[in-house]
Amino acid sequence: QLRFRADSIHVVTVAPSLEAGAIVGFPRDAWIDKETVLAGNETAQLPEADLPSGGTKWTNLLASRGPEIMLGTAEVVTGLDLEGYVITGFKGFDGLITYLGGLVIDLPKTMRSGNTWANFSAGLQTLNPTRALQLARIRKGLPRGDFDRSFNQGLIMQAAMDMIQLTGIDALPEWVRILTDNTWTDLTTEDVLTLGASAFFFESDRLVNTVLPGRVGTAGAASVVYLTDDAEDVYRDLEDGLLTVEE
Repeated sequence: QLRFRADSIHVVTVAPSLEAGAIVGFPRDAWIDKETVLAGNETAQLPEADLPSGGTKWTNLLASRGPEIMLGTAEVVTGLDLEGYVITGFKGFDGLITYLGGLVIDLPKTMRSGNTWANFSAGLQTLNPTRALQLARIRKGLPRGDFDRSFNQGLIMQAAMDMIQLTGIDALPEWVRILTDNTWTDLTTEDVLTLGASAFFFESDRLVNTVLPGRVGTAGAASVVYLTDDAEDVYRDLEDGLLTVEE
C-alpha cells in the first residue's frame, strides 16, 4: 500500500488544549509542479530520482516515490511543520471499520454513487465495511466530484471519532493496537498515543472538515485540479492547528 496511488489525502491537526482541530483535504488529482516535488524530495532527505518532466498529481506521488516524499512535499506546499504520516489501504480500512462494528454516520444529503454501487440516503445510518469504503470512494455521482469525495472522507473520520469516544478513554490502548495493526506510520508510539487520546476530549464537529479550493483543468492529456491562491489562506490559518469557522 505504501506504493499505490492515494485516494484520500488529508492534513489532520489537533490542539487538545483548545479542544479543537481540523481535517484539510487535498483533491487527489491536485497538480504538483516539478520544482515543488524536488523541494519535497530535499525536505524528505531522499536521494535524487527521475521525476515527471512537468509535475505530477498528488495521487501519483505516493505510487512513484512513497510516503516520505508525500510528507516532504506536503510540508513544502503548506509551509507547515508536519509531524508524520499515517497510511492505510482498502484492507486496512476494512479492518478499522470491522473493529468499529460498522460505521454509524449521519449523511447531510442523498448522494448518487455514479456507478453500479447503490446510492446513499440522507440521514443517520450504519454502513458495513464495504459500503463505508464505497462512500469514501464515490466521485462521479457527486456534484463537485473530487472535492466532494474528499469532504466525504472527512465526514467518515468524524463519524469514526464519535464511535471511538463511546468506548471510553480506557479503551485507548486497544484502539492504538487496532490502528497500528491496520496502518503504516512514522509517528512515535508517544505521538500515536497523544493523537489517539486527543480524540476523546472534544466533539467531532470541533474537528473542522474542509477541502482546499481549486479549479479543474488539464496538464497535457490528464485531467487535474489546480489549487487556487485561496489555499494559501487555509495553510496560514492552520498554523496554530485550528481553522477559522465562517458563520
